[in-house]
Amino acid sequence: MKQNTDNYLIFDEAPDALFIIAPSLIILEVNKQASILSEYSKKELISENLAMLFSIEELNEKPFNVKGIEMNEIILYERKLKTKSGRYIP
Repeated sequence: MKQNTDNYLIFDEAPDALFIIAPSLIILEVNKQASILSEYSKKELISENLAMLFSIEELNEKPFNVKGIEMNEIILYERKLKTKSGRYIP
């Protein structure tokens, strides 16, 4: 069980915002930094569609790689996140 706990700590304490999402783009899990940067609580983010955190322009420019998500690929994109207060941050 320690290994799972260690993996969770690495995920939760990562300096970048990390999201685990389903192929349907529903947010399954977030780390602390995702909550801090987005200004949403973990509870507010879980079960929401990831698209809520980005502008339409951002999504058109960098569409989600659903095929990669379905294949369990690690997908890294830098995007401008829309915070709860409406600010956009890289």
